[in-house]
Amino acid sequence: MVEEHFIKGNTFADWADFARRLSHFAAEVLNARIHGTTQERPQDRLLSEQQLLLKLPATRFISCRECFRKVSLDCLVAYGGSRYSVPWQYAGKHVWLRPTQDSGLEILASTGETLARHQLSQEKGKNVVDLKHYQGLRENSGSSKHQLSCLFQRRFPEAAAGRFLEKLLAQYRMNAQVQLQRILALLQSYPRETLLLAFEQALSYNTFSYRFLCGLLSQQESAVNCRSRYSWDRNELCPSSMSNGDWRATRPSFLRCPMTETERLKANLEQMGLKRMAGTFETEAERAAQLKTSYSGYLGRLVEEELLAKTDRSVNYRIKKATFRT
Repeated sequence: MVEEHFIKGNTFADWADFARRLSHFAAEVLNARIHGTTQERPQDRLLSEQQLLLKLPATRFISCRECFRKVSLDCLVAYGGSRYSVPWQYAGKHVWLRPTQDSGLEILASTGETLARHQLSQEKGKNVVDLKHYQGLRENSGSSKHQLSCLFQRRFPEAAAGRFLEKLLAQYRMNAQVQLQRILALLQSYPRETLLLAFEQALSYNTFSYRFLCGLLSQQESAVNCRSRYSWDRNELCPSSMSNGDWRATRPSFLRCPMTETERLKANLEQMGLKRMAGTFETEAERAAQLKTSYSGYLGRLVEEELLAKTDRSVNYRIKKATFRT
């Protein structure tokens, strides 16, 4: 009925014009004519049957196919060959995509909250971006390279620190934020003067990474502790009334005894994610000494154990994600 008597032979300016004229056609023609089966006008029949009808559901009927997609780290989600922006808080998360009848795209959170609305791009390969979705990234404190650089300069206004910052930004253009965040965190464990000395040493070596600074600071700790064993002045650091055990406990945290080589190796392996190797290298070393295993054989055994452990973790993770029915 609608196709034969309304759509055929008519032209419409847009979807809104079609909807408006269809509503008028339904009210003036479809609902006003005598129906062939009921012998009544539909609008009169509705009045008599309305009290017998069930209520509509609270949520609207979804008359299209929805997609479940993951948002990229640059706050864009792909649909139909193009990408559309979402608020920055949902970067890396999953959202629902719902195309609408007016050539639009509605993006919803898993809770059903509407996050964004876009007009579908007529061309593929386009990025449809709403700049409001990115405003929070600028306001997110302490995360941008510029903000971290300003914070570093406020904490270390010295010229040597300025040269260190300039070299660091040039050497680590891709992950300068990570380096600066970790270096600034060292202030919680070391005095400013100790860090400034490390900056000057890093300039002489032309290396400016966080790990290299940690190595320099560890060497400084070792040197200070070695000197303190022979020239520690008890009277300068504590009252004379303290006992021998008490005054040693008053040493500053940056003068405490350094880690042994075994402890440092274990800590470095754990930091690299080689947990199995960190837990077994001492036992394997004793075993290699007893069996007179070569160094390459000892190292190969450690790598083999670590590889098996990573394979087990990978298989267990995939089984967990598969959620097999039991």
